Amino acid sequence: MILSQLQPGERVFIDTNIFLYAVFEHSAYGKSCRDFLKRVEKDELLGFASDLVLNEVFHKLMDGAFIRLWNNSSEHYDIPRICQTFQRISAFSR
Repeated sequence: MILSQLQPGERVFIDTNIFLYAVFEHSAYGKSCRDFLKRVEKDELLGFASDLVLNEVFHKLMDGAFIRLWNNSSEHYDIPRICQTFQRISAFSR
């Protein structure tokens, strides 16, 4: 499936990899995943995810944050924005 070809109003299950590719800026899929999540944020697409997916994403974010702290990296995640997106998406998972 090509994310950019999803039609407005479509319901889409969002798996862990979509979030992780977007956040960690995957070289091949990062931009398309970020663009896809922006469409979900704008309510163009009806995204939903399971609690397991959201837990996996937060776990990977915590792992990444710990590694960045350990390596004294100044990079950070936009955690408030990620949480807002999760709130919108989790509303569809119930």
